[in-house]
Amino acid sequence: MSQSQIPRREPVEVRRAEVGAVHFDERVIELVAVPYGQETVVRDRNGSTIREIIERGAFHGIETRNDHVTANRDHDHARAVGKAINYRHDDERGLVVETKISRTALGDETLQLASDGVLRASVGMMFRRADAVTRGGLRTIKRAFLDHIALVPNPAYPGAEVLSVREHDNQVVEHVETKNLDMVMGDDYIANLVHGRR
Repeated sequence: MSQSQIPRREPVEVRRAEVGAVHFDERVIELVAVPYGQETVVRDRNGSTIREIIERGAFHGIETRNDHVTANRDHDHARAVGKAINYRHDDERGLVVETKISRTALGDETLQLASDGVLRASVGMMFRRADAVTRGGLRTIKRAFLDHIALVPNPAYPGAEVLSVREHDNQVVEHVETKNLDMVMGDDYIANLVHGRR
């Protein structure tokens, strides 16, 4: 399966990633989207708990994709904050992705929260059953398709994190009020986390 062939029949599964650095001058967040060789416990397509590991090379060919992969807040496609602009599938840590963050209120907030370590990285990915081998309760994913990147407070993989944040003018991003969003989302935990209240 090439990265340009979207496996439409397969469900999107969510995994934690590693945010490494936030480059404010370029508005870029560099992250380990999917750590290779790191075992974690996830829910499978049937809702059962399973141990999982993603094999190095599972995203080989991603750099040839014609379409863009969005960067979203909390896996919500309606809250897109940017898109992937560069991939390194052969990094020893895992699939490293640079995401360009849009100059919007939510984008500014995302840069600051990622820089402060509040947000971490996560991914939505798909894979065919034929591309995953399960033995002794451990599923090894050999090939996968990246659907989207998400910036979230609690990702699935411990090794998924922001590597760097870059912004064009090195300005400090002020706190951005999201009162209406918080009211719509109705999740007091997220609202308190975003606004520094615990």
